Amino acid sequence: MKIKNFLIFLFLIFLSLKGCKGEEDLITVVNGVVFDEFKNKNLSNAKVLLEGCSFYLHQGTLCGDIIDSTRTDENGKFNFNFVTEKRYTEYRVSIDETEEHTSLTTLGEALIQGGEQNEVTITARELNHLKIHLKLSNQYDPFVLSAKNSRFITEKEFIDTVIYLRVIPGFENQLHYRVWEPGVGSRYKIEVLNIQMDDTTEIYREVKTHELPKN
Repeated sequence: MKIKNFLIFLFLIFLSLKGCKGEEDLITVVNGVVFDEFKNKNLSNAKVLLEGCSFYLHQGTLCGDIIDSTRTDENGKFNFNFVTEKRYTEYRVSIDETEEHTSLTTLGEALIQGGEQNEVTITARELNHLKIHLKLSNQYDPFVLSAKNSRFITEKEFIDTVIYLRVIPGFENQLHYRVWEPGVGSRYKIEVLNIQMDDTTEIYREVKTHELPKN
């Protein structure tokens, strides 16, 4: 019985190792579109990555080797044409996080079958602008104000200005206020903003950094 179980174990290892390599020299085509479900439109100029995926016995399939990248056209369409490599078991296309677009779920990626013509749709969000009229009384420095993919940093003690950050529409965005106080450490606060359809949302904030909570 022990010998039988051992042979089954060896057979399973053989199957796993066999699956570690893919086929090579297969012409593969990917035709895709990037779609924003919240704004109900295809996204132009979105950056799409083509990644190679490898199988590991104790970790499973992992993707991340960037083979190629492209931008969607004015209609939100993209395509890749490539030849498969033996070291990859499968392939994936995904949205690259930029200052203009982001992906919130795994719908922002799709697996690709080598040697076939693939038709895919991946989703992303087009980021909107947050216009902040910021009045800052900064007794310490530096002061950092940040949102999803952008941040504002200043070491000036007092400031009264307008800044722009990028935020996700139809989503609870976190606005981070942070300052470092010598001898005390970090003072930090998070504000949650619900951003809707408007391309630009305007707010006014007056921040006294010495009143921010200690962390």
